[in-house]
Amino acid sequence: MNKTDFYDPIFYDAGVGDTFNESRLDFYFSKISSPQRILDIGAGTGRVAIPLVLGKNCVTCIDMSQSMIDTINSKKSVLPYDLRNNLTTICSPFEKNPNTDPAFKMDTIVAVDDFVLHYRTIECLDKFFEDTRSWLKAGGKLLTDVRTRRNSKLNEHSQKPFILNALGYVEDVNTEFGTKTIMTYYYEIFDKINRNLNTICQYHYVGDKGLTEVIKHTELIQRMHTNNEIVASAEKNGFVVKDIKHESEENLPDDETWGMFEMILDA
Repeated sequence: MNKTDFYDPIFYDAGVGDTFNESRLDFYFSKISSPQRILDIGAGTGRVAIPLVLGKNCVTCIDMSQSMIDTINSKKSVLPYDLRNNLTTICSPFEKNPNTDPAFKMDTIVAVDDFVLHYRTIECLDKFFEDTRSWLKAGGKLLTDVRTRRNSKLNEHSQKPFILNALGYVEDVNTEFGTKTIMTYYYEIFDKINRNLNTICQYHYVGDKGLTEVIKHTELIQRMHTNNEIVASAEKNGFVVKDIKHESEENLPDDETWGMFEMILDA
């Protein structure tokens, strides 16, 4: 898995950078009928978990970043009192927390926004699906999604020079340096042999005078598992793929990276 410091919870909630497409949340909510017991893997700041708790579900959030878990816990503290016990948090890598209690099984597991791409080998991806089985009831559901990365576009990032791209800016972000405008830039390097995508981000903290005062860098490496690889790994571990959707309903090749997946653990 990747380091815990690529995602900043403040930036996450403020919409800084290449943030998750909120319309994809509709896919998750449309597949869950309340009340359920749900595990949110890589829960981040609770963008999925908090609405699910408000919908009368019991949600366990697991994330390896303490700052993300702290953010969820702060949101938990302002939930309606009768719902607070419906939200549980665990700070740990998911792969280090297999479920050992047969009585504590989930109806649904969600792993949102490229989570499976953090597993940088097929063997690690297989282990992810194996671990989800330990948490899920027979006949239970796993929901996950990966952003669309066409091979033609990825291959552009395998050739020098690597182009610095702008992702726009967000004003009035409360940072450790005070309230700033955050401008985000990034470039990507793609390894065609291993299908690893290295994303390097620059965050420019802009002050009242319009000048950059601080620049921070982050780096993330993900493996661009193809749909064929994701489905094969899931099926190897007892899942049946019920549905794969694309946001625009395009008919994309299965040897590329895209889609929102609904998988059922075979009883």
